[in-house]
Amino acid sequence: MDPDVCAGAIALEGPILAHSIREMKIPSDTSKLFCTTVFGLCDIPPVKLNNIVFPKAKPAGAVRPPASGQPPLKIVHISDIHVDLSYEVGANTQCNKNVCCRPYTEADQPGNTASPAGPFGDPNCDTPLSLEQSMYSAIEKLIPDAAFTMFTGDVVEGAVWLVNNNEIISDLTSAYSNMSSLNTVYGVVGNHDVAPVNSFPPAPIDTTMSSQYVYDTLSAEWTAFLGPEVAGQSRTQSGSYSTLHKDTNLRIISINTNFWYKVRVLSTIEKQ
Repeated sequence: MDPDVCAGAIALEGPILAHSIREMKIPSDTSKLFCTTVFGLCDIPPVKLNNIVFPKAKPAGAVRPPASGQPPLKIVHISDIHVDLSYEVGANTQCNKNVCCRPYTEADQPGNTASPAGPFGDPNCDTPLSLEQSMYSAIEKLIPDAAFTMFTGDVVEGAVWLVNNNEIISDLTSAYSNMSSLNTVYGVVGNHDVAPVNSFPPAPIDTTMSSQYVYDTLSAEWTAFLGPEVAGQSRTQSGSYSTLHKDTNLRIISINTNFWYKVRVLSTIEKQ
């Protein structure tokens, strides 16, 4: 990677790594899992067996409910839009970074490169705003009778060595504002929708880092789709909520699966 990418990534992720190593006991199951998941240098520890007692037994004679006879719902599913609000048409698509189409240097600027970015994106770049808006227009045209849209996260572009809290808020606000044309949208928190990337420390972790600003931002943006009561759940329940789809018995459950994502193991290590 370019020096600025390495410097930026280490500056953001280094404190998480240092915190986790300081809190870790060696030997311990946590240290073994750390060695396995982060570095791939250790064997996976044996699974601990647990007996889980359910509160109630399965009802006798339980059967699948009969089909309603109603037409199936049409549902739109979109994910990982990674919109780069700094994308520039004409910027270099052949840079040495994982996200191009930005004027990082004078040579990358529009008019100075033999590989200019087009108006609707390039495989070496993240999504321009024009492509995002085009997608929503296509959805409205192709599936006008969609019951709702599921958006499974990752609004923010992939220049993770540069992303900060203010950009996260700006990107999330922009994306959900543009999604307003899709009527009802049920969203989740993406692993890129925070800075530093993948950093979702739960409340018991002793750290000055917090992803609460993400939950606050999403709650505000989701209010237009979910109403204030349901959207408020996401602010107090770390990005998760549950609701019945309007005029149906279909329950939508949105959970923040980042808490079980191995790449963010560093943010959750406790003294164990």
